[in-house]
Amino acid sequence: MYKIIGGDGNEYGPIALEQIQQWIAQGRANGQTQVQKDSGTFQPLANYPELAALLPGASGATGAPPVQGFKTVSGFRPIGSGSAGSAAGEVPLPADVLTRDFDLNIGDCLSRGWDLLKANFGVAVGVVLLYGFIIIVISLLGMIPCIGIVFSLASMLVGGPLMGGLLYFFIKSSRRQQAGVEDLFSGFKRNFIHLVLAQIVQGILVFVAILPGIVLTVVTLFAMGVRFENGVKPSPEAVLAGAAVLLVTVFVPIIYLSVRWAFTLPLVVDRKMDFWQAMVTSWKVVGKHWWKTFAFVFVASLINIAGLFCFCLGGLVTVPWMLFTYASAYEEVFGPRSASTPSTHAPNA
Repeated sequence: MYKIIGGDGNEYGPIALEQIQQWIAQGRANGQTQVQKDSGTFQPLANYPELAALLPGASGATGAPPVQGFKTVSGFRPIGSGSAGSAAGEVPLPADVLTRDFDLNIGDCLSRGWDLLKANFGVAVGVVLLYGFIIIVISLLGMIPCIGIVFSLASMLVGGPLMGGLLYFFIKSSRRQQAGVEDLFSGFKRNFIHLVLAQIVQGILVFVAILPGIVLTVVTLFAMGVRFENGVKPSPEAVLAGAAVLLVTVFVPIIYLSVRWAFTLPLVVDRKMDFWQAMVTSWKVVGKHWWKTFAFVFVASLINIAGLFCFCLGGLVTVPWMLFTYASAYEEVFGPRSASTPSTHAPNA
């Protein structure tokens, strides 16, 4: 049996060889991680031949053992478990992400987001302002007669990668990795095609979902208009019924789908998943606690709206704060964490 010292300085164990093998495969332990075998002294993991053989690139290294109850999803792939991924500072997607639970505490995410904002205020505000400037310029160019349609079409190719790059900056910052303004444009080289497809496909599916509601709403308004022209004023009950139809058939599907796919773009840009598997993964994981995730999105939206109402200047604080909060929530849901049993908490060594 072994004991291991995690990146937080805490001691974990006793654990079996198979558990260390899985942590190595997930990028949570490396050759310099301090390990104690039986009752010996702590030494670097690479000093133990049976463990060194499991390190990436070592002869005879094998993958992590399968996780019980984990159903493989086609195209679902953890990345960064090898030396190249570790050098790039990437974090592998936990193999049990589809089966484990999560606790999305809104207060904790807001607090972590605020701490991150205070530590990175200048560059975070600069990135948000640059992103907003680019979006506004593209929108204005889209209003130019005749050639505006070209810029409108171009915005479909730029929107996803640009938003992906914005999120990637805040995700890297939340991990205390070096992040800068150049990360805003990282979406154009990190999974560009799938960032574009993620935005387009989600938009199409949302439109298809609300199309029956749009048709029903148009028909209802048309019928009310005909009655009004014939001198029949719609009753308050009829107006409320029409508003209820609009709410249930249009806004509810938009909200529901948006929450289920809330983490699609981060998965595409950060973990380099293809767009469909990122959508499936976000759908399945968020589905475990949809209401909790909705509450998180709702609170973050209210804070952003409140900031924008303060002569828009409040948005310079609330927008980057909520993006850091969102990055913290993403790490909470999809990041590495402790194992399920108290004696085998997973280190981040």
